[in-house]
Amino acid sequence: YVSMEMLEEKVKALDDDYRIFYRRITEDLIADPAQSVDAVMERHIRNELGAVPEEKLCAAMSGMIWIDLFVRSYFRENSGRYRRVLQYFREYWPLVVTNFLYTLGLYIHNFVFWTTDLHMVVAKSFVCVQTYDMATCLAMFTNISASVIFISRVEMHFHERYRAYSEAVIGGRWEDIRNAKDRMFRQISSELLNLVRIQFIISVVLYILCVIVLPRFGFAGLVMQLYPCVAAGYFILFLLYSEIIFLYYFNDMAGAMLSSLVFCAVVFAGSILSSHLSTIWYGLGVVLGSFAGFTVAYFRIRWLERHLDEHIFCRGILFPVKRGKMPDSCVYKRDDKKKRRRKEKTK
Repeated sequence: YVSMEMLEEKVKALDDDYRIFYRRITEDLIADPAQSVDAVMERHIRNELGAVPEEKLCAAMSGMIWIDLFVRSYFRENSGRYRRVLQYFREYWPLVVTNFLYTLGLYIHNFVFWTTDLHMVVAKSFVCVQTYDMATCLAMFTNISASVIFISRVEMHFHERYRAYSEAVIGGRWEDIRNAKDRMFRQISSELLNLVRIQFIISVVLYILCVIVLPRFGFAGLVMQLYPCVAAGYFILFLLYSEIIFLYYFNDMAGAMLSSLVFCAVVFAGSILSSHLSTIWYGLGVVLGSFAGFTVAYFRIRWLERHLDEHIFCRGILFPVKRGKMPDSCVYKRDDKKKRRRKEKTK
């Protein structure tokens, strides 16, 4: 990390042509940080100099390594413009609502039990139900590996199929698009099934270890009675989050928001109902809510599979929309070719 003042001094010391050239590259990278630094530098060099041999291109790029340092240092400094973040809340409000409802559903069952006779108040401020909260903590740690497994497998396997489908949509034949879509949704089914298998084995092993080991450390009685049902609910809950991520891939914010809403509402209602049952069923609200949200998300993905062509070609945006003067609809004229030949002859 280098301070921006030092880097700015380096840029100001350059000639005007070099300074403008480097400014264009850095502004391009800052505007879209997802781009590769090498690809952006190569594109600007070729636009400026035309067809450059590979040796000269590598030599030029080796002297521009500081641009990568410039961009990294730029994003380390605080701009202080916090209000600009609010515009993203307005633009992507379904994403905010979806994650809020999902996070609320993670803890709303705890809130319900905090209102029962089991609750205790610490220092006249903090409310908790030690047994239920501890069972919830154990259940989350038992199944939290599902998130790590899902993200790693999605990046390694599903993302390749998703990219192949996107490339087919932009420049492929109809047959290529259909085949890519079928392979992509087969990959979704495969990833979900593999996630269920792997996480089920991990959860069962951890559950057995908890049942055997934890009573020796004082975690017994009501905590271990509550733990199995809550653990089952969290197992389904993390599978639900995987389906929501798939819905994000297809920009189906309505489906993701609906799944989170159903999940949160059923967890809340089910927890109120289960609080009047026997202690072993206290986690029934989490199980019912997670299963309801999982079911809604699953059928939403199946619906997307049937209507994906309509979703992509009729509602989706393949290319960025810009406001400005409309370019000429004519892309080629024979007269232009004749004019160019006449100019060449006169030269």
